[in-house]
Amino acid sequence: MGCGTAATVPAGDLATWFRAVAAQQGFNDIEPHVELWGRCTECRPNVTDNDSHF
Repeated sequence: MGCGTAATVPAGDLATWFRAVAAQQGFNDIEPHVELWGRCTECRPNVTDNDSHF
């Protein structure tokens, strides 16, 4: 889909959540990975700041 552009997003509170869920499931030394798929502004013309699908 599209150009393949990727962006790194700060984990913020998600890092704490990942560690808590991993501990509840008996995991440690985790390396969480999350991907969000979509179209960048170059691949999706006429995008405005107010566009959202949520």
